Amino acid sequence: MVNGDNYFNIYPNPTDGIVNIDFSLKEGEVATLYIIDNNGATIAQNEMPTEKLQKLILNTSNLAKGVYLVRLVTNANRIEKKILTVQ
Repeated sequence: MVNGDNYFNIYPNPTDGIVNIDFSLKEGEVATLYIIDNNGATIAQNEMPTEKLQKLILNTSNLAKGVYLVRLVTNANRIEKKILTVQ
């Protein structure tokens, strides 16, 4: 998914343990990544360094089976995608 100058991709989805999260930022942009459960509770939060390209590996094996929201918040954008855990 591309939103303005931001790229945001999550795979594999659905997942049975490991999720790759790829995204790009504008020069000097700060981002925070949130993992939110089906009840709206933030279960993980991570501020990202201001590098242009990011690749994160998220281990979902400790999460209950279900749908989670991955939210990337930058200075100018808020981008969201859902992931489905099936383990």
